[in-house]
Amino acid sequence: MKKIAGILLVLSLSVLSTSLYSQEDVVKILSGNLRDAEKLANAYLEPFGKGFGASLNNGWYNTAKPHKLLGFDLTFTAAISVPPSSQKTFDVSKLNLEYWSVQSGSNPNSPTVTGEKTNGTVLTNGGFTLTLPQGANLKFIPAPIIQVGVGLPFHTEVVGRFFPKVDINGVGNFSLWGIGVKNEFKEFIPGFKLIPINISLLLGYTNFKSSFDIDESKNQTLDFNAKGFTGK
Repeated sequence: MKKIAGILLVLSLSVLSTSLYSQEDVVKILSGNLRDAEKLANAYLEPFGKGFGASLNNGWYNTAKPHKLLGFDLTFTAAISVPPSSQKTFDVSKLNLEYWSVQSGSNPNSPTVTGEKTNGTVLTNGGFTLTLPQGANLKFIPAPIIQVGVGLPFHTEVVGRFFPKVDINGVGNFSLWGIGVKNEFKEFIPGFKLIPINISLLLGYTNFKSSFDIDESKNQTLDFNAKGFTGK
């Protein structure tokens, strides 16, 4: 069985579930300081969040005008972001940790999730030590989406998006689904319907699940789940 343990953080409108450490390491982190655990998890995942966040909430529509009743369209987008080399590592010494400190002789620059599969910085406190996780060596961050829009009554369109679970050898797997509603509200406001432009409101929700291979020799993975809400 894979050794999977989690640190659960709620950040803005996303829920991130991370499986970075063995059970022993998680006990060490949580017995130290929760604020330290949050800082370390944020720094490790930041490149993924930056590269994926925009893709998660974009691509909901091609035009502001909803389809007519039962009209539909089918689209496929394959947004891919490439993390810059500057986001391959983070400097642990600049996180201002309260409980942990960088062990003497250890490199303070530790891999992020997009970094190389090399051992991370060694932290210490008294007689306890903790080695931060390796990177997943992500060359790119994929966000492929298959999307269907169907027209409903009252100038409304419902949008469904999904991508089936796909396994990428040496990287991991990912899947996605979401639902949204678009309405051309100007049609219900006296005088606005005479304006020769389309003005609509869109609300959408996307759920993304992934699992990246961190250290295959130790069966360690990073499970990353994100839920995104958008309003336009």
